[in-house]
Amino acid sequence: MTPISALPGLTDFVFDGIGLFENSPASIAQLLTVPSNARYLAFDYMFGNVGDGDWVTLHLAGEWLWSMKVGEELENVLLSALLDVSAFAGTTANLLISLNSVGEANAEFYFGNAAFVGTASIPEPGSVILFGAGVAILLGITWRQGRRRSG
Repeated sequence: MTPISALPGLTDFVFDGIGLFENSPASIAQLLTVPSNARYLAFDYMFGNVGDGDWVTLHLAGEWLWSMKVGEELENVLLSALLDVSAFAGTTANLLISLNSVGEANAEFYFGNAAFVGTASIPEPGSVILFGAGVAILLGITWRQGRRRSG
């Protein structure tokens, strides 16, 4: 695992992440606290070298989240993923990223710019009461105007 701030061939792209290289320890675990209102984990990734049949897996709290094996057509292509983590909301768990090897030690995988997104905001109780009062007033005005027309 190597900290990475720029991707090969994409020096203008801001990247905050790690690189896994098949001839190094090819997995990393990070303890994460998933926000209680989180829906997704978003991240960018790239295979710098697709290797010879190698693939990547992500597990959260020991549960499989995602795996990817790509062909040469996606080598050195920056991609993004959006994974549903709503089942883990409000928990603290290990995120395990593994580069699974076969054959030669030649695969490179970059993972970064990870963030929890799609969090549902919880409205303040005062906002809900104010909204409800506004709806009640509008319904009352509509009802009253209807009675005037019919009476």
